[in-house]
Amino acid sequence: MNPDRPKKRLFISLLLATALIIYLIFTILYIIPAIGFNNLPELLKYLFYFILIFIPLSISVLVLILVVAILRGKDFTKIKKIRVIAIKVLYPLVTLIGNLFKIDIDKIRSSFIEINNSLLSPLKNKYKKEEILILLPHCLQYNECNIKITNNIENCKRCGKCKVKDILEIAEENGIHVGIATGGTMARKIVKDIKPKFIIAVACERDLASGIQDSYPLPVYGIPNNRPFGPCFNTDLDLEKLKFAIKYFVKS
Repeated sequence: MNPDRPKKRLFISLLLATALIIYLIFTILYIIPAIGFNNLPELLKYLFYFILIFIPLSISVLVLILVVAILRGKDFTKIKKIRVIAIKVLYPLVTLIGNLFKIDIDKIRSSFIEINNSLLSPLKNKYKKEEILILLPHCLQYNECNIKITNNIENCKRCGKCKVKDILEIAEENGIHVGIATGGTMARKIVKDIKPKFIIAVACERDLASGIQDSYPLPVYGIPNNRPFGPCFNTDLDLEKLKFAIKYFVKS
C-alpha cells in the first residue's frame, strides 16, 4: 500500500515525543524521591524503583515496535498485537500530547487513520468478497433527496446526484455488502446484522478514529470523506481509494 507519508510522520513524531515525555517524567520521579527513601525497607525501595523503570521502559518498547512495524509496512509478530498497541494504548496518549502542543485534533486523527491502514497491509487478499462490508455515512446522500436509504440502501433510485449510485455499482460488481448509517448506533447494528470480517469505512476523521477504536479487534480500513460544503452535508468520496481497498483486501 502507499499511505500518506506526511500524515504518518505526524503520528510517529507524536509517538516519539510521548515516549520522551513519559521517560523524563519518570526520571524525575525516580531522582527526587530517592533522597527520602533511604530509610525504607530494601524490598519496598526495590519495588518502587522497579515500577518507575518498568513503565517508561515498557512504553518505549511499545513505541519502538509500532514505529518499526509502520516503517517496514508489515508486522513481525501477530498483527492483532501490533494494532492493539496503536489503538488502545498509544493513540489516547498521542492525542493527549497533541493537545498539549495545540495540534489540530483532526490532523492527529487523520495520521492515526493512515497508521491504522498501514498496519492492515499484511491482510492483502485475505478476505472473501462476502466477508467485507463497505460502511458509509448518510451525509454522502444528496441533501435534497427524499428517498430514505438508511434502513435499506437498495432504495436508492441511482439518479447520479451523489456517489451512492457509483458505490452501489462498485459493490455489486465485486459482490460486497454495503450499509449506510446515521451514527454509531446504526453502524453497530449493521455490523451485528451482516457480521463482516473486515470493514471498509467512509466517514469524517472523528467518526473513523472512534469507529476504529470501537470495532477492535474487527479490522477497519478508513477512507476519510471529502467535505466541500462543510461537515455532514453533501460529502463526497474518492472512488479510486475505495476501488483500491477492495482490490487490495479481497481474495484474488
